[in-house]
Amino acid sequence: MHNGPDYSSVPPKRRRLSEDRPSVLDRPSVVFVTICTHDRIPVLTTHNMHMIHRDVWMSSHDWVVGRYVIMPEHVHFFACSSRRGDRTLESWLSWTKREVAVRSGYSKGKLWQRRWWDTRIFLPEKYAEKLEYVHQNPVRRGLVKNTEDWLYAGEMTSLRISFRG
Repeated sequence: MHNGPDYSSVPPKRRRLSEDRPSVLDRPSVVFVTICTHDRIPVLTTHNMHMIHRDVWMSSHDWVVGRYVIMPEHVHFFACSSRRGDRTLESWLSWTKREVAVRSGYSKGKLWQRRWWDTRIFLPEKYAEKLEYVHQNPVRRGLVKNTEDWLYAGEMTSLRISFRG
């Protein structure tokens, strides 16, 4: 007779993406991140905010940013863990949000929503799909007619990774 609790029906605890470091996995991965402004305030699409984001990303030794698009009230970007850094994704994103806020004159809680969305990408077709989504975002929103006309997008580092099955 067993008198203890029955754990057989309890699902295993699922680890958050930020508890893993993609660079230490047995295969490479890219993380697709979306961060939104607090109350969706449209303050991100200025030359100054664009340069602040780029400067913050460039100053990081923990994660590298690839392609990105900055929209009026959110930012999408792709990132990979750097072999030189030791911050988790969660720690690095918190630092990034704080740095952008401070450098732009906001307190972190006044500029950004508390949470963000992240998706690890292992398959080349998913990576290509998300790249196209990011690239077309300003056109879908009606902000420009051609993607080339959007001033607040670019690529910090080429995230050329080899996908293995």
